[in-house]
Amino acid sequence: MAKIHAVRTFGPVLRRHAVALCFCVGALCAPVLGDKILAKGNYLVPLTKITGFRGGAVVYLTPSGAEMEKPLRDIVQITIDGQVAFNQAEELRQATKTADAADFYDTAIKAENPPWLIELARQRKTAGSEADGESPKTRPADGGTDRGTNPKPIWPVVSFLLQGLQEAQHGTTLQREELTKKAFADAKGRLAGKTFSLSFPILDLTKQGDGCLVTFDSPAELAQYSEPPKYRISMVIRVPMSEAMRFKSGDLFTITGKMRCLKAGETTAAKDIGLLDGGSWWLVTDDYKYAVQSAKATGAGTPDDPGKERQDVGAPASKPGGKAGVVTMDELLPVLLTGLAKAKQAETTLQKKELGKKAIEDVTAKLAMATYETSYIISNVDRVQGGFALTLDSPRLDLQGVASSYDCLYRFRVNLSEADALKVKPGWLVTIRCKAICVMSGGASKLPRPAKEWLVLFKIYASTVGEHVQLLTSDYKYTVHPAPEPGGME
Repeated sequence: MAKIHAVRTFGPVLRRHAVALCFCVGALCAPVLGDKILAKGNYLVPLTKITGFRGGAVVYLTPSGAEMEKPLRDIVQITIDGQVAFNQAEELRQATKTADAADFYDTAIKAENPPWLIELARQRKTAGSEADGESPKTRPADGGTDRGTNPKPIWPVVSFLLQGLQEAQHGTTLQREELTKKAFADAKGRLAGKTFSLSFPILDLTKQGDGCLVTFDSPAELAQYSEPPKYRISMVIRVPMSEAMRFKSGDLFTITGKMRCLKAGETTAAKDIGLLDGGSWWLVTDDYKYAVQSAKATGAGTPDDPGKERQDVGAPASKPGGKAGVVTMDELLPVLLTGLAKAKQAETTLQKKELGKKAIEDVTAKLAMATYETSYIISNVDRVQGGFALTLDSPRLDLQGVASSYDCLYRFRVNLSEADALKVKPGWLVTIRCKAICVMSGGASKLPRPAKEWLVLFKIYASTVGEHVQLLTSDYKYTVHPAPEPGGME
């Protein structure tokens, strides 16, 4: 009886412990509350809540409240609080029980769930798609090609790196260090041994040495980032000038090659060319090819074939019937302005410079075959050491908006006798006949300096070329005479 009594005595106690044990076991078996994203590499993405799915990426909130996206292809497993069927499908999928997982995905799809969750379940169910979560060991890194044929864009890798670096801004110092290290390791792994392409819209070109300095506009793919990497602004390419002159602003410049990702401070190779500067990282290449795809043509004419619209600069036409073997300002100025107008309408600095040089060459060719003659109105005569100086009025030149300013010969020293100097009156003319040359201000310093100094007959500032264009002479003759009667001289 004592034995029975003992059992009866401890019966209620055992029942109480059994209930407590069942409660504890139940608690351990219940789903863990809270949303989770397990990314490739088996690390948990720091987040507080999954809020949506768009553009092939899961949208979530970080601990700081920022909204972020994680591409579905980079996710191993998703857990969403309260979504039992979806979570079970994810567990089975992770265990490679694809058929069983599909049944639970179907349950989530047919249930009254938010549209984004239904689409997420549908994409996770679809085998063979980019979002099927295959292991990186059996699937090549996103983008790229091993053989260099049909290379993929680099942006998925850049996006993956930026996403990882943004996630590394949260958590403890140790966590940030590890996530940063992992982001770089993943990016380098995706780049290793594969060929990628990187495209920039051309912003401008300038000549540099035996090549061209290409300035790029910011790629549209970077607009989604609050602090996008800088675009490359100093890539020098070696290309025939005739080809570079056809490049226009907006043309797509595509670089194809094997690319590497370097952390700030890592040593670059001598042949490395920087492609993207992300502040804390660089994208570089030391072996690349490039191609340029023309932007969609707009308007009439090109720098090589200006067309009617680009020829209409409003410059005065040359006056017919000039003196044989003599060229005047009225004949030179339209040639110069027409050439500079083409330079102004060009799209790149390289084209502006080259077309500006061509305008100079056209004027120089005209000067080489004739003597230049020009007349100035005299406004004053004064005495200087060893002779007299004429103060000249500046002629009125219509630059048609091609040049912003001009300067003509203002003060001219003459060797006149006292008697002849006293005869000169305001309104008289000084006519200069010379062998002249046309140069940009940058080239004037390279000219030889003969005994007689170079005389600047006129210069205009062509803002589109960024230099002064000058008409110079060092071999000239002049006459001082009264102004002709109306109709007596042009």
